[in-house]
Order: sequence, then C-alpha cells, then structure tokens
Amino acid sequence: MTILRSSILVIFGACFIIALLIDRDSLTVDLPELAPVVATPVADGRAWFCAGGSGPDGGAVVGLEIVNAGATTIEPEITVIGDGDGEPTTHRVVVEPFGRSAVALADLAERSDWVSAIVEVTASDVLVDQTHTGEHGTDRSSCVTGAASSVILPSGATRKLSHGEEMVLLLFAPYYEDAIADVTFDANVGVDSLEALVVPGRRVVAVDVTNEVTVASRVSTSVEVDSGLIVASRVQIRSGGEPWENLRGLSVMPGVANGAAVSVLPALQRDSDLLSVTNPNPTQRAEVDVEIIAEGIVMYPIELTIRAGRTVVVDLSSDERLSTLSDLSVVVRSLSGSSVAAMVERRVPSGGEDVPGVASMGALDAASTRWLAPVEGSGGSISIVNPSSTTTAGVTVGSAGKVDAHETFDLGPRQRRVIQGSRFGDGSQLDLERPIAVIEATSPVVVGREYAGATSRHLLAGIIAGPITALVDLY
Repeated sequence: MTILRSSILVIFGACFIIALLIDRDSLTVDLPELAPVVATPVADGRAWFCAGGSGPDGGAVVGLEIVNAGATTIEPEITVIGDGDGEPTTHRVVVEPFGRSAVALADLAERSDWVSAIVEVTASDVLVDQTHTGEHGTDRSSCVTGAASSVILPSGATRKLSHGEEMVLLLFAPYYEDAIADVTFDANVGVDSLEALVVPGRRVVAVDVTNEVTVASRVSTSVEVDSGLIVASRVQIRSGGEPWENLRGLSVMPGVANGAAVSVLPALQRDSDLLSVTNPNPTQRAEVDVEIIAEGIVMYPIELTIRAGRTVVVDLSSDERLSTLSDLSVVVRSLSGSSVAAMVERRVPSGGEDVPGVASMGALDAASTRWLAPVEGSGGSISIVNPSSTTTAGVTVGSAGKVDAHETFDLGPRQRRVIQGSRFGDGSQLDLERPIAVIEATSPVVVGREYAGATSRHLLAGIIAGPITALVDLY
C-alpha cells in the first residue's frame, strides 16, 4: 500500500526533526528466563537467534560466523529457516578453542529469498555474528539471545528512484508459536501500518518497506506483537542514486528490543553520524537527555522532547561545543523513566580521505564486568565506556587464549577509552589471527566494536560474558 502524500503532509506531517543541540545550564518452546531482562546479547550458553538476510541471489547475502572464546571444542547445531514452504534443516559445525567458523547460511537454503537461523550452543563464551554481502557493500551484525514482543527500528529510507535507497524489514519467529504483529511506519511523508501480520512459527517474513512507504527520507518502524515473540532486523541498501551518487553501502541492523529508560551508544563520529531516538509510547511524550561522554569534555546534555510515537534525529555536527571532537559516546536517558529506542547511523561518502560506506547499530541497555569483542583486523577498534557517575572501573583488555593482558588502565566515571585493533599483536599477523578481545572490569562497563575495511564500515555491540547490570540500575 502506498502512502498518499500531499503538500500539507509534506509541510505539516513530518514526523522527524533534525534536532538542534541545546546548551542548557532438537530448541524447546520454553522461553528463556533472564534476570534482569535486557536486550543486549549475552554469551551464556543460550540459543542465538539470527534474523538473517537474503539468499544467494539477493542484495544482502547472509552468512554466519560462530566465535568460540572458550578453551574446549564446540559443535553447535544450526537450524536454517527460510521464507518458503520448505522445512527447516539442521547442520553442525566444529569450532576449535579460541577459534571461528564461517557458515555460508544462504547456500543452505537455496530456494529461499530470505534466510534466518537458530544456533544452539551448550557452552558459554560463544557468540554468533551475521555477515552480509551485496552489490553495494558488505556489513556485519550481531545475532541476539532473546526474542521480544516489541521491537523498534528508529531510522530508514525508501527513496529508491531518486537516491537509490531501499529498505526491507525482516520479522523472524524463532519459536514454534506463530507471532501476530502490528507494524507502524512513521515517516516524513505520513503514517502507515500493517495490522495483524502473521509470522508463522519458525519462519521469517520479509516486508518490502520501499513498496509500503514510498519516497520517504526518514521512516521509523515499530513492531508490536500481540501474540508470540519475534526478532526483527532492518536491511538498508544505498546504491548511490542522485544526488547522492557518492554514498553507497549496505547496512543490516537488529531492531532495538523493548527500548530502555537508559541506554548507551559506545562509538559515534561527530561529522558522519546521525543519532535517532524514538518514543514508542502512543499517548505520552518523552523528555530525553542525551549525555555526551568524550575525553576531557564536560557539558550539559542535549535535551529532547519527543512527541508520542515520534522520532527525533540529532545531527551532532551542528553543535559547536563538539567541534574539537572526532568521536564520542552517548548515554540516552528518559527522564520520565519510560522506554525509548536509540540508534546511530554512520554515512561516509566515497571521494574523501575516510573509508566510505554506511553502518548502523542500536543502543545497548546493559553493562557488565566482562565482555567479548572479536577484533576484525587492524582497521577495527573497541570502545569501552564507564556509564557510572561515581565509580572508577579498573579495566583489563586481553585476548582469549592468551595469558598476558594487552592493556590495563583505570576508567573514571563517565569516561571512555578506544583500543585500536593494531594493539592486539603483530600487525602483519593480525588479519590472519583475528583475536577475540576479552574485556574485564572491576565495575560494569559497556563495550562496542567497529571496523573500517577497504570499502565498508561495521558497527556492532560487544557481547556480555559476565554478570548483567541493566543500565537503568546505575542511575
């Protein structure tokens, strides 16, 4: 269904605001139990749910990489689930201690246009990432360890003819129970919805948002499940249509499950990143503070007022107070305590000195004293954030399977530290070894990872591998 647009909608119906920065003074059907309940992935031996990507002929051909940070060999079972009528198939793969194994997931479901997976593991310190390859770029995203009844994707675009922007929403029901979902698209051209969309149990459904919401420069997607649980993901393709022919890439991002009263985005770049914050509450507005964490910078937070069901986009490059910064972290805090969803999208056009491409990730809602973060090469880095306003964290960064730590330091309240991938060993061997970073701290921290290759960019969460602390409990 195509949204009807008029000049009135264009002028008055825009639901997104480029915000000014304000300086103010055999898986069973039993659902896993988690205390506290958080959406950030946890490597504690539970199943991993991968919303996936396209089949062999699509624009986001999906693969898996299973990473074993433990000292014993594992043989996880992979259930491959397509969008067709074929039955799911199961496969096993061997992953050596402190090693990785790649799985060409798309090739295991050749008759499916879209493919998802469940990876069942029986050991902790195991994580699962998705890889995506298409004509216009590559990307990497995390699988998740829990399904949800509410998922938000704060940003997207569908200007296919003028800008080469295409967006697909993937809905995956990992359990045997069917999921019935209401999907709302809140765009600058109006609001549209799909009601009572059925996602069959152990199936993936792809919604072509480009056809549902045409010619939208900004579209926020909210999925509310009336029955069952889902995993949702956004596939965003930018093929460089005019006038943005120098901006192209592929970005696949898991949705923000449930939202959170407090969440952290560990790594943002001032000049290329847009921060989107969605208030999913259909009746009440949200007052939100965006707190900046950067080396040597102390400032009042950015203040946002977000109407019910709407999204605000913050352009960090417009704040002169940040003019001396290249990268930073943010804490997104709902002052009323209601949940909001935040994400960052990075856009770097070709032709400059920086690595081109697009990347995105959702905010993390939990901290821990132990994290895993696979290093993707010398072009990668790890961001470590101490969200506490009172406690200094003693941090040790090492590699799985290695005795000696690479770095030990104190991270003061509301401070961050970036560790470059080149610090993990001999640069000439780094791309071959691809170490698995282990971050341990004396108090809870938040970890993100990023990678800039020759032609692509990736933004991902670190993976919790220790005690879980909901970020709201630190405030």
